[in-house]
Amino acid sequence: MPVFATPAPHLKFPAVERSSAKSTATGFFPTAPGMTPVHITKVTVTGNEAVVAFENGHIESTAMNGELVLRRFDFGWQTVAVRAPGIHPPACTADSGDPAAVTAVRRELLSHQQEAIGPVVVQSGYALVHWWGNGGGEDAYEHRGTEWHRISGGGGTLTARELESSGVPNAIAERLFTLQTKC
Repeated sequence: MPVFATPAPHLKFPAVERSSAKSTATGFFPTAPGMTPVHITKVTVTGNEAVVAFENGHIESTAMNGELVLRRFDFGWQTVAVRAPGIHPPACTADSGDPAAVTAVRRELLSHQQEAIGPVVVQSGYALVHWWGNGGGEDAYEHRGTEWHRISGGGGTLTARELESSGVPNAIAERLFTLQTKC
């Protein structure tokens, strides 16, 4: 049984109304008794992209100022990048693969966590997803029937060997990593 990263038990994430970039951004940040809530200072929407400036957003137990980059999918807004001091998202944030599969994997990952999600790389019925924010790591998914199922992941970077031990064929594991590093 794989072990998956979960937030600290005292942290709570607000409910997210994904029809709004502001609500989605607010839901990205945890709350806890005695914690000053995040302050959204500016929301700029251009088409299916939004940049949300924030102050006092708690990431990795540190209050900071910065920006969230969001993208609108058929299920609503989702954070795809964080721009803040000390946060080092992957250089490549471009999704790769069938757009419907990418969206389905993003939706499935949201059922587990409120992290920034990107990029999603889909290849031959498997997907590799990098996520970060209040932690970071990678998750692997396999498409079975009509659904995507998480087969490996948690905090930290997955290796091709870990993907293979979760049932991903070697050639596909290598291709997922190659696609993830190219924009």
